[in-house]
Amino acid sequence: MKSNLILSSLKLLVKILTQMAVGNSVNIVSTKKEITTQEAGDILQVSRPYFIVYYVTTFFGANRLRFLS
Repeated sequence: MKSNLILSSLKLLVKILTQMAVGNSVNIVSTKKEITTQEAGDILQVSRPYFIVYYVTTFFGANRLRFLS
């Protein structure tokens, strides 16, 4: 368990440093474990509808969008 946490932390640090190396900004946001789609959109500075489409296509595939219409 402890080694999984260390490995996950190291992978996250590499991703953060990689993004910073190419000139992208990185924000770390402390929040409660569960948030609403509106809160997620606010954190990412996008609209709620845009966030929902992004989330569904990213985690469930574009085919799932037709069920939301």
